[in-house]
Amino acid sequence: MADVSKLPTPIEELVKEWAQERNIIPSDEVLEELDEDTALKILTTQSMKLSSELSEYYEAKYKGDKAAIDDAIGDMLVVCNSLNIVFGLHFAQMLNIDTEKEWNKRITGMTNSVSLSIAIGYLQDYIIKRDADNIFKWLVIFEKTLAELELYDSETGRYSYEKYLNIAYSEIKDRKGKTLPNGNFVKEVK
Repeated sequence: MADVSKLPTPIEELVKEWAQERNIIPSDEVLEELDEDTALKILTTQSMKLSSELSEYYEAKYKGDKAAIDDAIGDMLVVCNSLNIVFGLHFAQMLNIDTEKEWNKRITGMTNSVSLSIAIGYLQDYIIKRDADNIFKWLVIFEKTLAELELYDSETGRYSYEKYLNIAYSEIKDRKGKTLPNGNFVKEVK
C-alpha cells in the first residue's frame, strides 16, 4: 500500500487541474522540466496573490465574518497549492517539514496573524533575490503558521486543509476568465 502522506489528496488534485486549465501553473509535463525563470515568475505572481488573499482574511477577521474568513482561508490554500506544486510537494508534506529553528529565530514573540504577514514579506523578498532555499523555507513557515492559526482541529488532532480547499473549490470550479501574460488570472465579471 502507498504511503498516503506522500500522495496529494483528491481535492488538491482538483485544485491543481483547475489551476493548470487556466494556465496559472503549467502542465505536469512542463513542471517536470521547469526552468528557474518560469518557476520564479509563478512564485512571484502567486506570492502577490497570496498577499492579496491574506488582506481579505484580515478584513474578514476584523469584521468577524466567519463565512468570509473560511473563504479567505480556502483562497489562500488554493494559492499555496499552486506554490507547493512548483516545489513538487503537497500539504501533508509541507506541514511535516521542520522549520522550528528558523521560526524561533525570526518570529519569536509575535502573534500568528502577524507572522503570516512576515512570512509573506520574507517569501517575496527571497523571490526577488532568487534564493530558492529561502523561498521554500518561508512558504513552509507561512503554511505551518496558517495551519496552526486556523486549520488545526483539536477534536481529530489533524489539520483540516481539505475542508477549506473544498469551500474554495466549490466557488472557483466553474469560474471563467483569462490568465494574463504575467500569470495573474482575471475572473470574468458576471
